[in-house]
Amino acid sequence: MPMNLINKLPDKAKKIYEQVYSKAKSEGKTSEEASRIALSAVKEKYKTKLVTKSSALKITILKSGFFNKTIKFRIPLTNTKLDNEGQKVSKSLINKLYTNKLVKQIGDVEHETIAKRDGMLDLRQRLTNLNNTKGLYLLEDITKTDDDELEALVIMNKTHPLYETMLKEHKNGNYLYASAEFNDAKLNEDESEIIDASSLGWTITNSPVNYGTKVKEAIAC
Repeated sequence: MPMNLINKLPDKAKKIYEQVYSKAKSEGKTSEEASRIALSAVKEKYKTKLVTKSSALKITILKSGFFNKTIKFRIPLTNTKLDNEGQKVSKSLINKLYTNKLVKQIGDVEHETIAKRDGMLDLRQRLTNLNNTKGLYLLEDITKTDDDELEALVIMNKTHPLYETMLKEHKNGNYLYASAEFNDAKLNEDESEIIDASSLGWTITNSPVNYGTKVKEAIAC
């Protein structure tokens, strides 16, 4: 971390940085590695969690001081109950896609990539007037719960031109759902369950098919 930035840290943060940096160096870490470890320690100390209000679907953004750089969302990506189209997803399919690393990037808003690919941008305009949203949301990690549900940690890309626009939307309780994109999906005989797919992608939406994919938590980082 550049010295001019270190000097701008609050005294307590600077002390944490210096202590962790010195310890990492004594353990044989390079200067770059030690700086990265020390900065992570400071961020961990100063980060502030945000909460969602499930009744109003609103996010209360709390100040997190020097390190309030962007927002991360924790999103449940699967819900095996029937959605409002009368379908559900088999747990075995979710396990397969997760195990084989076939869960793809979260990136756009209201399926913009698919709409462009399929020539359906006019139809998408009924949902939103937001364009060029690809790359606004970046998938940082995916984990699986004890109930075989996938959960994503999604970070907002602060350098994206629509960052401030969408952050304002989120603060107002909008676009707090993930929407599934099963590629090459296959259904069972009565078409009530998706039993196979080549991959699974996700997009941020304001009009979910499955209301189980609401943002669980937002974190300032």
